Amino acid sequence: MESLLSDSGAPGPARTILYVVVGFARGRERRRSGWQRLAEQGFASRRPAEEHAARLLARGRADGVILARQDLGPDADATEEPVILARHGELPAELLEG
Repeated sequence: MESLLSDSGAPGPARTILYVVVGFARGRERRRSGWQRLAEQGFASRRPAEEHAARLLARGRADGVILARQDLGPDADATEEPVILARHGELPAELLEG
């Protein structure tokens, strides 16, 4: 995972960046409609995360994927909201860019 200095730039507790891929699949059974959220997969750097997202789509395991960056602080209170870096394929309406 990528590490950053504290927000002030001074030595201190390092922040870590995690790249997260979340896949979504449409319900394929007659009894289940809607979307299924697939398990999240975390990566230490962006390139492997992008490659994993592409594989999910290419192999038909997901109809759509979201790639996000999560900045993690030294404790749970310092964790920031994820930043969506990319959306690919078909996604649930509530996740489309507004």
